[in-house]
Amino acid sequence: MFLRITRPASFDGPHGRNRTATHGMTPSQSSTLSAAPRAHAQRYHFLVPVWGLEYVDRFIETGLPSQLAPGNLPSLPAQHCLYQIFTRTNDLPRLQGAKSFQRLQSLVTVVVTVIDEMDLSQPYNAMTACYEQGIRAGRGVDTAFVFLTPDSIWSDGTFATMDRLQRAGKRAVVVTGLRMREELAVDALRCRYFRRDDQSLAVPPRDLVAHCLDNLHPLSVAHLCDDAGNHSLGHYYYRVGATGLLARCVHIHPLMVRPAVAEQPMETTLDHEYVRRSCPDFNDVHVVTDSDELFCVEFSKSTLHANMISVEPIGDRSVEHFLYWWTNAFHREYFRRTVRIHSVEIDEAAWALAQRQSDAFVDRMLRRLFTSPKWDGLQEMRVIYSSRLELQSPRFLRRTYHRIRRLTRRTLGMTYRGLAALLPITHTTRRLRKDVDLLASHCLTLNDRIARLESALAEIRTAQGAGRRQDVGNDGQPVIEPPSKGANLAA
Repeated sequence: MFLRITRPASFDGPHGRNRTATHGMTPSQSSTLSAAPRAHAQRYHFLVPVWGLEYVDRFIETGLPSQLAPGNLPSLPAQHCLYQIFTRTNDLPRLQGAKSFQRLQSLVTVVVTVIDEMDLSQPYNAMTACYEQGIRAGRGVDTAFVFLTPDSIWSDGTFATMDRLQRAGKRAVVVTGLRMREELAVDALRCRYFRRDDQSLAVPPRDLVAHCLDNLHPLSVAHLCDDAGNHSLGHYYYRVGATGLLARCVHIHPLMVRPAVAEQPMETTLDHEYVRRSCPDFNDVHVVTDSDELFCVEFSKSTLHANMISVEPIGDRSVEHFLYWWTNAFHREYFRRTVRIHSVEIDEAAWALAQRQSDAFVDRMLRRLFTSPKWDGLQEMRVIYSSRLELQSPRFLRRTYHRIRRLTRRTLGMTYRGLAALLPITHTTRRLRKDVDLLASHCLTLNDRIARLESALAEIRTAQGAGRRQDVGNDGQPVIEPPSKGANLAA
């Protein structure tokens, strides 16, 4: 085993795609991995983006040791494994000096790719870019890509189970992971399960579940459902006593993907469209529904992702909106699956209530989604624009024609019904406009009459002021005329 450090000549960005044909293959040949698929992949290609001292330490002290457990990396055929790490030059000394990294080098071929020129200001976009770069490096080889993060702990036996499923014909393995608090929890795990002789952290699935349930991260707590709903979208958890958790999830982490269709861009995050585009047949996807099979947890500080937690409970309307805009057919299939996470044997009677509650919630939300008036039109357009893989197929063109025809009819029908509903409103508006015009003319007449009255009042006031005016003498005193005799007699 050896270490190779690479520096990419150029970086295409998170959505850039190098369209150069695979060496020794034409572009049409490289679009599909093989005409007759092998029973299993030629190699495993592990991809781990990690940078920054904080995350490098998490990786070499906890994340990587969990991968070095006997049932993980050591259980795989070393000659068919390639482990690629994406990091910065400044982090290389810390990484290469770690004993866990040296143990990794003794097991598999390790390639470290320097990403100094990559924009790391948006971590999730940068991780997507690293994954895409690793996928492009595997062109032309029937490869099963394993997507890992530096702050994850994998239960002992995870990779062995993944290998068994892959050899059985599954092209993708997706797993629901919980998030736990880093404070104290990780140190407790290391004190109990870390072995210095082989630098491994071998935690059995049920022990890892028990430790996680005792130290749930605030974001995982926000996913817990009660009568009012939960406080974060995407995952919906139901407690089963103190030893179990029933999960209904939309976005699930793809641990392993062996693409049936190569050269598929991620465009967004890893858990969004990549699995559906790379493995179009859902029967090729294995959804882990029991933590005994394999399990993982992410660990982080309690303050991380605080902005993803809603203060008020999230209602059905918000969940429907989320399903409408952020899910595809695969996500909704994940949503229908029940995932049981438990630290003891399952007692069906104890799980029955959580099962009924979660089934009712999923049925209600999917019914709301599929009966929404806006659902059909948007889904037709999504199918048309997302089926670019079949653009050369006459069948696809015929299907697209009929979809556009149905969509046009539906749109015209909605437009006609909308216009028909607007006609009474239009007539009413015309009558109101006539009434308003008539009222305006009356107002003008009243204004004219008020102006005339004000003018007449002004003339009257002027005349009254002139009648009351008194003569003034040379000395400035008013001149008073003596009354006449007739006036005295009258008085």
